[in-house]
Amino acid sequence: MTPPVKAPPVILSPSRPVRWWSAAVLAGAVGAAVLFWFDPVRYPFYPRCLFHTTTGLHCPGCGALRGVHEFLHGHWLTAVRSNALVFGLLPLVFAGGLWRRWRQPAELGRDPFRLSAASGWWLLGVLVGFAVLRNIPVHPFTLLAP
Repeated sequence: MTPPVKAPPVILSPSRPVRWWSAAVLAGAVGAAVLFWFDPVRYPFYPRCLFHTTTGLHCPGCGALRGVHEFLHGHWLTAVRSNALVFGLLPLVFAGGLWRRWRQPAELGRDPFRLSAASGWWLLGVLVGFAVLRNIPVHPFTLLAP
């Protein structure tokens, strides 16, 4: 006679699913604390931009870490100067998600922060356009470089 097989312990109950946003908030808080205390200009453990390292050109994200560091210290204009796209477009995308959540509150299975295909193509065009403009070595466009 074989002994009865024990069921494995239940780690996550199906009645209480883990929310993705709780992990995102925790990761964001830890990342913000690290960026607040350790300046990306002075500490070498931050990742380097592979695109900038190989080509010498600035990608749309170049300067974002320095900008977040400055933003956390209350230097908002310096943060915008580091990366105007991140500090100009990200609040608009977030506000648009909140607006969609307020206008369409109770649709099951619909994520209000999910972009439509047209919005995704528009965002890609803005990213490519910003990357091209910030690498033009003429005066008004040099203001976009970090």
